[in-house]
Amino acid sequence: MSIPPIVTNFFEQLKIAQLDPAVGIRIVKVTGDDHTGLYVAELKPHCSVTAHYHKNGGEIYQIVHGKGTIHTGILSGNDLVTWNRSVELKSGDCFTVKEGEVHQLENTGLEPMVACFVCPAAHIGNDRFISGSGDKRGHGKTPLFMAGMKCLPLCKVPLLSAANNYVESQNEPRVKK
Repeated sequence: MSIPPIVTNFFEQLKIAQLDPAVGIRIVKVTGDDHTGLYVAELKPHCSVTAHYHKNGGEIYQIVHGKGTIHTGILSGNDLVTWNRSVELKSGDCFTVKEGEVHQLENTGLEPMVACFVCPAAHIGNDRFISGSGDKRGHGKTPLFMAGMKCLPLCKVPLLSAANNYVESQNEPRVKK
């Protein structure tokens, strides 16, 4: 006789989700195993996730509630990100972020954005990278957990701005649009 599956409601899990200060969202693992998980995250209105990338594996997203924009790009030399054309998102939209692709999810709406995503468990741990401030351990790229990031209020996370060619902050790479 096999064991029946464990059923979890991600809306209930989101109510108890903790703030992930590394990327600026409330996030919780809903189900999965030691290697892969289904996560649900909430992003406050007019806020964005810190731009980051992963070296091992991609991520598959579904926007459950709200609207926003996904910014993706390729990290090149000198800590510059060459950004692709941004894509608008709404409830029900799905997309894939490829391995090594810099990505930043932005909530452009007036309500919290809720997204589910599937990814390797390491993406929530030691496989999240942003450009560092010249850290020699990673040739200018520092793992988020080593970047000395502080727990910031969600809306303090810098947003990409169409008016600026470059956005810089202590905790975010210099990005070129």
